[in-house]
Amino acid sequence: MRRLFLLILILLAVYVAYPYWTLHRLEQALLSNNAEALKRIVDFPAIGASMKDKVDGRLLEKSDQLGEKRPVLGDIGTALTNILGPVGHWRYGR
Repeated sequence: MRRLFLLILILLAVYVAYPYWTLHRLEQALLSNNAEALKRIVDFPAIGASMKDKVDGRLLEKSDQLGEKRPVLGDIGTALTNILGPVGHWRYGR
């Protein structure tokens, strides 16, 4: 029973400490300008894809709103969004 309690306590400590350990590693990589260590910690392509999706969605939303007020400007916004879309895929390796 005592060993089980100790095991649970150790697992709980690891569970609580792991995010802080990751933040420490991130801080050290940033302070030492270590790009390789930063790449191991942060998934930059996933962040880029997520940001691209959000920006594309907002651009389309704004162009739709603008299109309701001024149809020509809304069409221009939609066209720009369609043109800029492939640029984001190229930049993030997709």
